[in-house]
Amino acid sequence: AILVLCPLVLAGSATENLIVTNASHAQSLVLRKDSGRVTAKLKGVITYVEPGAGIAFLQDETAGLMLVSPADSGNFQNLQPGTEVEIEGIMTPGDFVPVLTVTSPESIRLLGRAALPAPRKLSTEELQGGAYDSQWVEMRGVLRTANIRQFGEGVSASPRAEPRRSLRAGLELSTSLGRYALI
Repeated sequence: AILVLCPLVLAGSATENLIVTNASHAQSLVLRKDSGRVTAKLKGVITYVEPGAGIAFLQDETAGLMLVSPADSGNFQNLQPGTEVEIEGIMTPGDFVPVLTVTSPESIRLLGRAALPAPRKLSTEELQGGAYDSQWVEMRGVLRTANIRQFGEGVSASPRAEPRRSLRAGLELSTSLGRYALI
C-alpha cells in the first residue's frame, strides 16, 4: 500500500467548524486569505520563547509549531523552555507553514514543567526548503562565528516605557555541504 500525504487547502466555509488539535495537523494546512477562521487548541512543551519579539515555539507528540502574539501583549511573559501548556488561538499563514496566533494571556494555560522533547537529528540536506520549519532539531557542523545582536523593537504598552528589544544569537555553521546561518 502507498500512503500519499497532501496538504489540506482550505477556503471559505470549509473552515467554519474546523478545530486543529495537534501541530502536525496545523502544519498540513494551506491557509489563504479567504480561508476563514481556523481555531486551534494544542497541548505541548515550549521549546523556545522570545517574549519581547512576541514569538514562541511549541512541540507536541506530532510536530512543532510557531506561536506569535503582539510583542507588547505580554502573552508569553510567563513561558520558558520546558513549560507544558495548553494553548488556544487562530491559525494564520506563515512563511513555510501556518503559525498559531495567540490573542490573550487567558488563551494559555500553564500545566507545569516538562522535559524538552528529544530533538530530531537532521542532515543539512533535510534542512533545505523549510520542511522542518518550527521543529526542535539538532544538526552537526563546525561553528565558524557566533554573535549576539538586538532584534526588532517591540511597541511598549506604556508611552513612557522603553521599547522592548530581544537579543538573538546568530551562528554560522559549516558542514560538508556548505555554510548555514542559524538564528
